[in-house]
Amino acid sequence: GAALSPGQARGHYAPRTALTLFARHAAPPPLRSGEAVVYQSRAEHPAADEATTFFLSGTGKSAEAAANLFETLHRLDAGSWTRLFVEKADGAGLGSAINDRLERAAFRGK
Repeated sequence: GAALSPGQARGHYAPRTALTLFARHAAPPPLRSGEAVVYQSRAEHPAADEATTFFLSGTGKSAEAAANLFETLHRLDAGSWTRLFVEKADGAGLGSAINDRLERAAFRGK
């Protein structure tokens, strides 16, 4: 039947900017011009290139990452990025919910 809320839709918050997920603690593909990477935690990537790297949490806390998820994706989607590579969260607890939202955001219906 029909979804009870927009958040239940498979492509909920599918941004205009192409979004590709990569495994936690794995390296994203080499970035090309116009591409950016979003990590879960700044604490785990202190030497990242600040021009093309964004973080959901400064401390590595899942609650902070979850709270910042949509605001970060909205902000980056409003920019001139052509592709976002987003690191998945750890799969347990709140990380599972974050990954569900990321998978919905990555779904482009194509």
